[in-house]
Amino acid sequence: MTDSGIFALYLDGLNAKANTHGTVFGITAVSITNPSLPSCDPAWNCENCLEGVCLSCLPGFSLKPSGTCVSSCPSGYLTNPVHRTCESTCPIGTIQSSPTECSIQCTESGKYFVPGQGCVGDCQPGCLTCGNSTSCLKCHQLESKVSGNCISNSYIQISGSENISSCTDQIFTASIRPEEEQHMGSGLSFVWDISSSTSTNQTKLDALSQLAASVRSANLLIPVSLLEPDQTYTISCSYVNYASLAISTSMTTTTGSNLIPTLMIDGSAIQMIHLRDKNTPLKAFVQYSNCLIPSEPLTIEWTQLSGPTLDLPSLVNPQVPLWLHLPNCSLSENSVYEFQIEVKVANYPESASVTKIKVATPFDRFYAQMNYGNRGHPFTQDLTITGNILYEVECSDIDNSGVTYTWQCKVAQNADSEFSSCQDPNNIFNIPMTTQDFVIPSSYFDQDQIFQITLIATKDSRTASQTTRFFNTWISNLHY
Repeated sequence: MTDSGIFALYLDGLNAKANTHGTVFGITAVSITNPSLPSCDPAWNCENCLEGVCLSCLPGFSLKPSGTCVSSCPSGYLTNPVHRTCESTCPIGTIQSSPTECSIQCTESGKYFVPGQGCVGDCQPGCLTCGNSTSCLKCHQLESKVSGNCISNSYIQISGSENISSCTDQIFTASIRPEEEQHMGSGLSFVWDISSSTSTNQTKLDALSQLAASVRSANLLIPVSLLEPDQTYTISCSYVNYASLAISTSMTTTTGSNLIPTLMIDGSAIQMIHLRDKNTPLKAFVQYSNCLIPSEPLTIEWTQLSGPTLDLPSLVNPQVPLWLHLPNCSLSENSVYEFQIEVKVANYPESASVTKIKVATPFDRFYAQMNYGNRGHPFTQDLTITGNILYEVECSDIDNSGVTYTWQCKVAQNADSEFSSCQDPNNIFNIPMTTQDFVIPSSYFDQDQIFQITLIATKDSRTASQTTRFFNTWISNLHY
């Protein structure tokens, strides 16, 4: 019988006959039985047996490697209900559906096998491969897997003023996670809705709702003709993410006065700064209400709501108060900052417009570097190499603590030889070290050898590497 337990074969001269027991993965299971052989003892729970050994088991039992049928497989084995066997690992074409059981692996993403029905079970949202609905084996690349569950990192945010004028057109913009927006591409579509309002003008409300329902882009433009003064509107926006989950948010805006200016941010409500050693301005623009005389003075105030504390007053230029200047290296790596800007009409302080903006910085990118690589070296002398990491940004607050250097080695006996792993009697390779200098003893070298050395620099679980070669020569006084 094969390891999978698909075949049971019984031969006894020319009196053998074949019985078909079913098809699994396109293979027909056949048992060759001889009527003259003794039948299986019912206590064995065998479907077929030979000379006191079970070759296949009755439904509800599994065949152990020892040839006995058990109601549950012993510790260390998985039950394969397809073949009714105990397996050390799930065979090809099956998947582990629980800590103790295998099942047929479905080829369709997000589906799992249901006995007697086929691949009709739905994995949890965001799961690509699973054996049941409660535990995921492989999540979508934009999801995080935690204890067998796929955790969505999706979010949506609406940028727009919380206080607006009913005398000018208004625009609201939806933003989602930048990585997800790039992944979804042209398939990204938004659903807008005016979920509530204090307005009693049903004609305008119906027209406003129809307008919102017709928009599928990230920008909702509300014309002045549909707005009324001194009313509150709740604007909702949603989208369906890559895991077929509906992600939604809402914001409330008020037309508190016809004197309120319209406040807008240049760019999206969430902005990524990839190189924090560059000067970055956050720009806001104000559009006067049609009901307001343009000569009316404004007061402008920036506030930091979250993130590492910044000296905000020093970042605002009184000559251009709508712009917040973020100098080079003023932001920390891998951080999120949220700012709020409020604009008031000086002579009407109750007429204020407020909006928010988030700024995110990633980890500083770095590269591994080795000094004095790709050169000859006397094979009678120790070889000292110095490793380092170079950052894309040039900021004085970069923290090099926790950096480790791991060295790997391959050697070729001459220029015509293939490279293979180096002998390492002193156990100096593949060991993370905090020191930058690395010494290879001369006892590791022979004349004419070529050493290929790779440095792997690691910081905060992120790595970078560089590879170089050294050519061993007999010249004992080689200078470099």
